[in-house]
Amino acid sequence: MRHRVRKLLMWPALGGVALSANAQPDGLPDLEDLAATPVYAASRHYLRQVDSPASVTIITADDIRSFGYRTLGDLLRSVRGVNIYNDRNYDYLTLRGYSRAGDYNAGVSLQIDGMRINDPIYDGGLIGSEFPLDVELIERVEYIRGPGSAEYGGSALFGVINIVTKSGAGVGGFVVGVDGGSDGRIGGNARFGKRFSNGASLLLSASYLDVSGEDLRFAPDRSSGFQGGKARDADYSYSRRGFADFEYGNLSVVAGFGTRVKGDPPPYNAPYTFGETTNYGRDSEGFLNVRYVHDLTESNRLTARAYYGHYDYLGHWPLEFESGRQMEHNAARADWSGAELRLETLVGADLRVVSGVEYQRDFRLLQRDLTKPDLQVYYDEDGRASRTSAYAQADYDLTRQLTLTGGLRLDRTSPGDTEVNPRLGLIYKPGSDTAWKFLYGRGARNASPYERLWSTDGSALKSEKVENAEVTLEHYFAPRTRGVASLFGYHVHRVVRLVEDPDSGSTYYANTPEVVGSGLEFEIDHIADSGTHLRTSVSYSRVRNDDGGVVTNSPRWLVKANLAQPLPWFGLRAGVEGQWTSAQQSYLGRVASIGLVNLTVLRPMRNDGWEVSASIYNLFDRRYADPLASDTGALTNGVIPQGGRSFRALLSRRF
Repeated sequence: MRHRVRKLLMWPALGGVALSANAQPDGLPDLEDLAATPVYAASRHYLRQVDSPASVTIITADDIRSFGYRTLGDLLRSVRGVNIYNDRNYDYLTLRGYSRAGDYNAGVSLQIDGMRINDPIYDGGLIGSEFPLDVELIERVEYIRGPGSAEYGGSALFGVINIVTKSGAGVGGFVVGVDGGSDGRIGGNARFGKRFSNGASLLLSASYLDVSGEDLRFAPDRSSGFQGGKARDADYSYSRRGFADFEYGNLSVVAGFGTRVKGDPPPYNAPYTFGETTNYGRDSEGFLNVRYVHDLTESNRLTARAYYGHYDYLGHWPLEFESGRQMEHNAARADWSGAELRLETLVGADLRVVSGVEYQRDFRLLQRDLTKPDLQVYYDEDGRASRTSAYAQADYDLTRQLTLTGGLRLDRTSPGDTEVNPRLGLIYKPGSDTAWKFLYGRGARNASPYERLWSTDGSALKSEKVENAEVTLEHYFAPRTRGVASLFGYHVHRVVRLVEDPDSGSTYYANTPEVVGSGLEFEIDHIADSGTHLRTSVSYSRVRNDDGGVVTNSPRWLVKANLAQPLPWFGLRAGVEGQWTSAQQSYLGRVASIGLVNLTVLRPMRNDGWEVSASIYNLFDRRYADPLASDTGALTNGVIPQGGRSFRALLSRRF
């Protein structure tokens, strides 16, 4: 309920790696060396994962199928140092222990094929069932930790999540699928992909998914007198998505659209009603990204890009007054477009430079709240904004073992502050199997129009900033066995967050003092010759407010393990996922620790064209609750109950 707050670098080699990855059929994963996995988003050009000036995690299409991930949030929940919590409306990110009250994932730059899709009203990154792309279309997800503002500007305070989509060759024909499961889950999808004889590639996809949802029982609320109750048929979700990708020569065009209607079941303060199916929110997002790449010379590559984005939100809630029933309509709509020019240059054998300029115009930023039939308007604002940016990054091989990376980006935003954000990195490789990464970055994010609206003086809100330093050790014990250890620390200054007026009890956004965090991360990733794939991680973070107080929605410990194992029968493959989250604080008190296990059995697509998977989530039917994202007025003791055991089956056929 959004408003209730009141090496061009190795072009031939690595470009070929990326293309061949897209062209693989949907069978069992190839046992390629993890060290050769190409990463783009860490430096705006393809580098091997071990050479990237960042701590990087890659989740592949095979991981998505092996573990039955339904949403981008499911996928990210498996990543070390990442926690996901849900308020029955949206999924929210906690990254390295940091989460901000009233934050719609504004601290991360969310991208599809390099296009940032955070909407310009909330700076929000949609990662749940409202994400506008089917996970079946994802080739891989790159999660780059630490501030990325020196490359990507605002919202990249704590990292960049880049979703690389499949190409037409990656789909390889006409595929239809049906999706069904518990809680009235029923869906279907169809996609067509082909690489033509002239080299052109086309991918088209459409899908729908309807979920009736659970009947949720809410306990009596200690602070309000709410006596408890059961919300029936109020947790529903309906989504529709479409996607297209066209590539020909140096030109690529990517477009997508998704819409989701989600029931809003929790109880809220009067005059909001409880348990009615007419309580819902609708999110719609569309995007278009056109890119052209031209090799000026053997050592100079120019990329030109133009893009357009659209976001629309509608909240709908019945209100009960003594004078009668009113219907509240809360709306937000954004339209934006922009263009970027980027030049990649190889200077000699040791220096690689990426530089560019970008302009974005937000030509509609509408926020409106009113009731019907009385047409009482609480607010109605339609703004404009723009951002002009210039950036540069250089990677210089000082020696065969030592590489220095430096980056700088200037963002001039209207309205907002002008920001200059640097990034530095030093990579030391004593051997081909080991890399020490010493990294520093600074990021900044201007307050969003939504935050400025819900503040006592929006023009007085200053940009929030983060400074991050970390040391990461990556070592390959064998070509397919990788270990990672990271030590990190960060300071967040002028945090824009929800605060409460002690006199009126109303909430509003304001700059607050700093948050300080530090921690450790460990991970082992191994692929055996038999096809077994094991990834396990342990993360510890300690995050404090400036007064030493513990922050909310910040578990200290995250323990995760993913095991994909070929079975001896019928070519089946089992995926077992275990996650343990330590206790944490909501804004009203302690939330208990929880351990969850998910199980997926997959029959990968073979020559007969059939693929079948079945998943059980929360295998042992653990009852647990997530902390609330913020004090939104929900009468649930600061927590939201989550689902018990559920299942899903997916059947696909390629023609």
